[in-house]
Amino acid sequence: MVENINNYLVVDVSVVLAVLLPDERILEKSRKHMDILLDRDRRIYVPVLLDFELGNGLRSAVLRKRISIDESLDLWKSYKEFSFVLLRVNWLNVLRLAIENKLSFYDASYLYLALEKKAKFLTLDKRLEGIWRRLRKI
Repeated sequence: MVENINNYLVVDVSVVLAVLLPDERILEKSRKHMDILLDRDRRIYVPVLLDFELGNGLRSAVLRKRISIDESLDLWKSYKEFSFVLLRVNWLNVLRLAIENKLSFYDASYLYLALEKKAKFLTLDKRLEGIWRRLRKI
C-alpha cells in the first residue's frame, strides 16, 4: 500500500500546548488543530524532544497558576494518547539549521524534521512557519 505523503505532518510544542491547555482550547484555531491531531489517518512526526518541551510547558502553566498539578498530570496522559511518531533527528544538521536561520535549537529540530520528511509543518510561530515555507522550496 502506498502512503499518501500529503498526510505527513510535523507539529511543534506550541500547537500541542494550545490544544491541551484549557484556556487556549476555546480558540477556533486550537479546535481545528485538535481535529488534526486526533486524525488517525494522518502520520504526525515529532522530534523526541517534544516530551521534554511539553513537560516544561505544563510545569510553567502550573507555576503561572493556569492549571493545577493534577490537571497537568491529566494533560500529560491526554498527550500520550495522540498517535505521534517520535523520531530522532540529526543533531549536527539541526545545529547548522539553527545557526543559519537564527533559531533556537528546539525550533530548528521541528523545522529539520518537517524538511527531512517533506511534511507539512504546523506551528503557531509565524516566523518559524515563514522559514519553513522558504526552505521547503529550495
